[in-house]
Amino acid sequence: MDEVSRYEIGIRTPKGPAVVFRHSIAYVEVSQTDIHGFSSEELEDVIITPEMTGTEVTVVFQNGTKVSGKLSKVSRYEIGLRVGDRALIIPKSSVSYIMFQELGE
Repeated sequence: MDEVSRYEIGIRTPKGPAVVFRHSIAYVEVSQTDIHGFSSEELEDVIITPEMTGTEVTVVFQNGTKVSGKLSKVSRYEIGLRVGDRALIIPKSSVSYIMFQELGE
């Protein structure tokens, strides 16, 4: 795990950074020493911020479908994605996780 917020968890994978939406997680197994006492009131609401717009991402939906494009909008309940000549408004509730190309590349 890299970052934790109220609604999202940031992780680093061998394929690059990803943000997993908490609503899509059944459970996570960790060592007993990894559990500590932060309450959700102390956490930020999100990891994905408007400053990340322009980043190339792959969105993986709850049903396993994937779509890649450029992040163009970030709001509390949805993201906007430019895919070729199309623009998609995607409710965060339909997303399992988002894979990011390495930020700063």
